[in-house]
Amino acid sequence: MLRFAALLVVSTGCVLPAKTAHSEMRRGPIWADPRADLVFAWSFRERDGSQKVYETDHSDPSKTMHWATHQFKQVDRNRVSIIDPRTGAVTTFAEHEGEVQPLFWDAHHATLWVFDRSGIVTGITASGVTHPGHGGFVTGDLPAPFVQAFPHGNILDLSTGQIAKLDKRAGDGFPTLDGSVLRLSRLTIADASVLVDQTVIDWSNSGPQRRPDVHFATPALTSGYREAATVLPDGRRFAEVVTTPTGTQLYVYDLASSALVATLPITSLTKSPDATPKPQLYALGGDKLAFVAAERDRDNPLGDCWRGTAIAVDTRAVVAIPPTTCIQSVDGAHGRRWLQTTTGTAYVDARAQLASLDTLVSQPLALGPSTIAYTRTANGGIDVESIDLATGTIAKLGHHASQADTLLNVRPGRLTFMVGANRIVTEGNDGPATSIELPPLGN
Repeated sequence: MLRFAALLVVSTGCVLPAKTAHSEMRRGPIWADPRADLVFAWSFRERDGSQKVYETDHSDPSKTMHWATHQFKQVDRNRVSIIDPRTGAVTTFAEHEGEVQPLFWDAHHATLWVFDRSGIVTGITASGVTHPGHGGFVTGDLPAPFVQAFPHGNILDLSTGQIAKLDKRAGDGFPTLDGSVLRLSRLTIADASVLVDQTVIDWSNSGPQRRPDVHFATPALTSGYREAATVLPDGRRFAEVVTTPTGTQLYVYDLASSALVATLPITSLTKSPDATPKPQLYALGGDKLAFVAAERDRDNPLGDCWRGTAIAVDTRAVVAIPPTTCIQSVDGAHGRRWLQTTTGTAYVDARAQLASLDTLVSQPLALGPSTIAYTRTANGGIDVESIDLATGTIAKLGHHASQADTLLNVRPGRLTFMVGANRIVTEGNDGPATSIELPPLGN
């Protein structure tokens, strides 16, 4: 990741222009878009700088003002090179200012979309920089390749340039993507009910089509309280945990028809309605949910464990997570989540059982809405595997001889690795491995 320089001024005062002295080119992130067979290599120029600030000395009882010199590092230029690991072809894009991170590669228009520390999205091309029309766009919480006009509203598909024109209200909400249908869900509480309003956009045709909005309200609670709620990854179902004097239930509703499609008894995790932190209902993948709450770990007084219940909605399975299992975190994105425990990474299967991957997954590659790729130590090197967290399907994708190398990309029949600091190796079943050196850093 690129480093963002920051200058801290301890109080308001006079600031003289910054001065720069030494500069140095450094290697930036090496990135691959899982939809392309390309690798993107960053380099950036980092400058040492200093700034004089007339400020208050808070360590001085008299609070006198004085001139102080602050040293800092600043990135003032970025360069990105695109490497085709199969052919060795290298294309160096035009330099651009500021610090950015890669977001999406638009192969049709040969544009690399990036975002800066404010989330503002910009397109970079070989000839220069192109800005998206219709105002500034930000990454927000939308899944790639979608970005949204700031602060809310129109949604742009970076892969096609198509725009869904929305107002501020319709463009707000929690996103879920079901095939080509993007839903934005807004949850509010009104008169003891949860209201779910959805904006629905179908991107499957020649342009985005606005479908009828969805409006749903849960039955009002006359007693008891709600512990947690979420929209399932398909965007078509809503789930909530409700405790009443008669017990605790997980209710699942079809948002389009308002029908109650599942009622499952579950153990409450709320000691009192006002207790904090609140339990969480996580959408792991497909119909799999985890209803968990943090509690103090007896064996680790400084750490918490998340404990609770695993759920498979379609098979109506609700299984308590064993009390001996300490879940340290629930990682990933909505609909593509896995559980990190003290003994490794786990997922929830179709029986709502916690299943171990027998390895610790760290920074996996996202291959799809519910699928990730990861590595495990095997036979002196590493095996590359994928798991669909919606179905629990695990597949071995290949083997690599070195444990020291970093998996960059997974394509059908091919795996790409970063070897050392300057070499890219691609291995596959369609021919011998290829090895490409990264372009020099330059000046």
